[in-house]
Amino acid sequence: MRHRDALAALDRRMEGYSYRQIAVFLYGEKAAGHDWNSPDQTMKNRVIRSVKRGVRMMKGGYRTLLN
Repeated sequence: MRHRDALAALDRRMEGYSYRQIAVFLYGEKAAGHDWNSPDQTMKNRVIRSVKRGVRMMKGGYRTLLN
């Protein structure tokens, strides 16, 4: 699921989506609406990490999955 989320997040980010819009896409409006502004920022951090993971995969990191 992490790899799927990373690629989906990367695609949305490259289309100009905000991190919040990516959260809605990945987790749904209800979850994003509830968790997005939580003090611990767990969802924000998860979305940002997903985008970064997607970028690494795009730059060749996907090859590690083939080993």
